Amino acid sequence: MSAKTGEGLDQLQSSLKGQLTILSGQSGVGKSSLTNTLLPGKNLKTRELSEKAGLGRHTTTSAMLYHLPEGGSLIDSPGVAVFGLAEMTAQDLAQGYREFRPFLNHCQFNDCRHLKDKGCAIRQAITEGSIDGARYDRFVKLLQKMHLI
Repeated sequence: MSAKTGEGLDQLQSSLKGQLTILSGQSGVGKSSLTNTLLPGKNLKTRELSEKAGLGRHTTTSAMLYHLPEGGSLIDSPGVAVFGLAEMTAQDLAQGYREFRPFLNHCQFNDCRHLKDKGCAIRQAITEGSIDGARYDRFVKLLQKMHLI
């Protein structure tokens, strides 16, 4: 979804209706921009990414609860400077990707790491367009950051 282009916002608004939802993530990923889009006229403070580091800068300093016009509530939270996935296995991480789940039990080998493994159902799903390649690339980057590959 995108606060800039509006892509995916109708689906998001529909899923937020009647729910209490918190936006969380690293600084600069667009939590407040998305909140501004969902709450016209709110105009929460936002900043551009740092030109030097290409990273977000803390703008939101405390969690704030907002009531959505369509029903439901949204909490805009401060950005997270460091994000870690302690004590997770590669299999745990793969389970965290909802779009991977239908394919996880269909790999040729039970210990498939979903990298260059023969008969990997995840990689086959990417080839067939059932899983977005950018999501898979993010999965691989997280595996690298977790020192699992």
